[in-house]
Amino acid sequence: MALLKDKFINGAAIGLSIPLIIGGLLYLFNMLMVNNATISSGWIGFKPSTIMLMAICGNLIPTAIGNKRRWDDFIRGLLVMTMIFCLIWFFMYGLRALSLS
Repeated sequence: MALLKDKFINGAAIGLSIPLIIGGLLYLFNMLMVNNATISSGWIGFKPSTIMLMAICGNLIPTAIGNKRRWDDFIRGLLVMTMIFCLIWFFMYGLRALSLS
């Protein structure tokens, strides 16, 4: 696989694509579970902030793989994208949580 090499750009590409794919799948699963009343039985579903946070945590799997193989540049690119997603999450949802106290 060309994307599994120790390069910064490869880590950034994986770090961008994994949360987008997982977030889309979680959002789709959430909508299916909420709309299907026989399975959900009144479940209102996940909040969008929770779905986005679970999608960001999807980057932990390639981080562990890169760490095991000692791919420092790959991990660096992956974590840069993860930090960008975390900042976006914080400005969308975290500031609201801080102002509630």
